[in-house]
Amino acid sequence: MAAKCGRQTVTCEEVKAAFTGGPNAVRTAYLDVGGEVAMGLARELRRAADKVNPAVGMGLCASYTHWDVEGCDLFELVAAFAGSGRKVLRISGAPYWPNAKLPDTGLADVIEFVRMQSAWTRGKNMTVFDENDPYPRKVAQVPPWRCELYDKAIIADGHFARHKYMLCYGPDRAEPGYLNAHLEDMPDDVVLRRIFAGTEPYGVKVECPQHRLRTATLPTLFAGEAKIAAIYSQPTAAFDLRRKGIPTRFDGPLASDEPLAVTVRAMPDVYQIVHCDRAKGEYAVLLENMGSVAVDVKVSVAGGVRVIETLRGKFSVTPDGLSLTRFPPHSYAAVRFASNKPNP
Repeated sequence: MAAKCGRQTVTCEEVKAAFTGGPNAVRTAYLDVGGEVAMGLARELRRAADKVNPAVGMGLCASYTHWDVEGCDLFELVAAFAGSGRKVLRISGAPYWPNAKLPDTGLADVIEFVRMQSAWTRGKNMTVFDENDPYPRKVAQVPPWRCELYDKAIIADGHFARHKYMLCYGPDRAEPGYLNAHLEDMPDDVVLRRIFAGTEPYGVKVECPQHRLRTATLPTLFAGEAKIAAIYSQPTAAFDLRRKGIPTRFDGPLASDEPLAVTVRAMPDVYQIVHCDRAKGEYAVLLENMGSVAVDVKVSVAGGVRVIETLRGKFSVTPDGLSLTRFPPHSYAAVRFASNKPNP
């Protein structure tokens, strides 16, 4: 790294200082070296596997740092591991994060990050898994409802191969909580797929470009490794929109000036995913109450509503949309409806 800067040495303090202020040679060298090491390791492991059997599959379990801080392009890294075989990626973002990895990030924010990665990986000709991990897989620490709400969002998104971690670590593998919750909700999974079939994400498009850290202007005081990595991987604008009941998406064209046809009014703890079938003028909405109390939810719709199918929730048609009263904590509900005024 020092050689890339034209120097003999670079100290730890100088590396730390490189992640303050504007772009600089030490930060560029740090990211370059990190990327070269990651790509070199992937190619070396691929060569070793090919000597044994070229058909051996290799993929990447990504961290949130892989989207920027590692200094290489994630898709090139996945391709290096895959060689001539199938490209496989397990994205980053798990139900345990609010307990351990990112204390200031709630489950709803984790799911928004996962949905962003879904948009980034579509059309990349790879198998993509989610990270539904309740580490350390103890129900007293990460309750099963977190995994189930996460999983329902994955089903509604429709892009990922579901990847639920349901067995406990270590010698104590007797906790059945995660598996029992999965089995209990399996019939709902079928209905949820049907409600979201043939739809695409609907809402305000959130732009969150990759590879921003290299040229970023950072605070003059070092913000800390975790904070910097989070800022340059997480869709914070989507977090704010979601809390205001505004549906979000991460692909497709930029939003028009026309008002949204569907919005959600509820407490900030209610998470929502909205999809639409533009040809039919139909919408699919998933609601998840991540709070600890029952709440009333209002789905505002421009135009009259005809309910097609519901899951769990008892939705009532109102003059300006749908209502759901006493929505229980840690639960989910979904509805598909037609509007006589579809958004173009």
